[in-house]
Amino acid sequence: MLERPGGSQVKKLVKIRRLQNKTEREKTVQRKLMKERRKAQSRSTCLRKELEMLKDQDLEHLRQALSSEVQFLQARRKSSQENEQR
Repeated sequence: MLERPGGSQVKKLVKIRRLQNKTEREKTVQRKLMKERRKAQSRSTCLRKELEMLKDQDLEHLRQALSSEVQFLQARRKSSQENEQR
């Protein structure tokens, strides 16, 4: 027949059970934190990619604007040179 644990044994068992529960809660919190950290890293990666795309678009726009400006100045110089030759 099983003996019923004494008072000090019950207290030890209760204490052990509380520690196990606390450990499980801590593990749950750690899992949630890791999940949130991965989400944040993913968002950060997406934002970095989006920023890079915007930079590339800005650079392309600046290249086009500069190319147009160069063409305009070359045409103006050519016209000026033609006027001087007349």
